[in-house]
Amino acid sequence: MELVHKQKYSLNDLLDLVNILRSPEGCPWDRAQTHSSIRSNLIEKAYDAAEAIDLSDSDMLKEELGDILFQIIFHCSMEEDIGNFDFDDVVNEVCKKIIMRHPHVFSQYSCFNSQPTKIYEIRPKENHFDDFRVKIHEDTPAESVKNVSKILPALMRSMKIQDRAAKAGYGLFSVEDAVNEAFERLHYLETLIIEGRQDIYAKELGDLLFSITEVARLIGVDAESALYDSCEKFKNEFLYKILLENRNKM
Repeated sequence: MELVHKQKYSLNDLLDLVNILRSPEGCPWDRAQTHSSIRSNLIEKAYDAAEAIDLSDSDMLKEELGDILFQIIFHCSMEEDIGNFDFDDVVNEVCKKIIMRHPHVFSQYSCFNSQPTKIYEIRPKENHFDDFRVKIHEDTPAESVKNVSKILPALMRSMKIQDRAAKAGYGLFSVEDAVNEAFERLHYLETLIIEGRQDIYAKELGDLLFSITEVARLIGVDAESALYDSCEKFKNEFLYKILLENRNKM
């Protein structure tokens, strides 16, 4: 198979490379991996791509998106080995989902207005495009909250949980109430620290952070991005302080 030293590689080449790596003649390490063993790799590469976006670094983004694509194909290869699905099946599913979510773009569905339509609001025409039929349903409020991914960064996850719960009528709905709750939890944590109640520091600190993200949600601020920006600000101030100190020593 002439895959090495090509001037331009294609998606099919990447599929072949992964198959070679995981074959008996390939790499023992790659062959030994499972979904769980490389789970963190996919998360890490997604964050690397996000960093490239933040840096507006096109070359870095190109590289990191390639790493994500490799991870996706690697997972597909493992599923193909046990007969569940392959990469083409994944592509097929996402194509169906995109078409179903954009009836205003793809004319084979009955809704032609310019407003995006939720997937559970769309039904295919009778006896038309049967291969695109998928199970469509609207999650109950409980399922919606339960299905928030556990792997999301904690601040992002808490805001999603709060937002979905609020749509079901549960939680806080005024900025004043959220701020008051945050202050109450801060004062309670202060009391615990004074009393030396180390056994429940983590629990109460978690509740405090959860309340702060509730404030962020209600004032329309993304808590994850806000904390990221504050980290960058602190880092830059720290580096500037170190720079000044080093200059003064010269």
